[in-house]
Amino acid sequence: MTQRFVGEDETKLTFATDEVAEDDDIASGDIRSDARSIPLPDECLDEVMGIHCIEHFEPWEAVKVLKEAHRMLKPGGKLVLEAPDVIKCAINLLQATTTREPTIAMNFGLWGFYGEPSEQNPYMIHKWGYWPESLCHLVTECGFKNAQSFVAETHAKDIRDFRAEAYK
Repeated sequence: MTQRFVGEDETKLTFATDEVAEDDDIASGDIRSDARSIPLPDECLDEVMGIHCIEHFEPWEAVKVLKEAHRMLKPGGKLVLEAPDVIKCAINLLQATTTREPTIAMNFGLWGFYGEPSEQNPYMIHKWGYWPESLCHLVTECGFKNAQSFVAETHAKDIRDFRAEAYK
């Protein structure tokens, strides 16, 4: 549950939410900060990337996280998010009822809804779910422009996840 920020000099900074940052076994970002209030100046970043991050926040907290990303991005800066697509997860779960394939049901169905339970870590549990149109709508409501969805570039790619990109 980390996000990556790319500064002007291509410096990559990661941060963990304040709860996660307190646990050294979970994450050790370059910046340990609450995702809703990151100690960086306005308009200082070219890109904010959150890979499997946004689904770990309640919807009202996700708005605060996205507005914070918007604050830190330079004009024209890029927001990149990847998350499970809850519609694909539902389809995968329904397909698994006929195929009886446990890997499909767990990895590409239930994990997309609830998060991965084997680590027994409450920070790995999902608090909300999105599909491409819903996340693009949310980032637009938070001030971003030209929101579009794509095939994910990490994790479960086209079988479960999606990528959303937008600009300040």
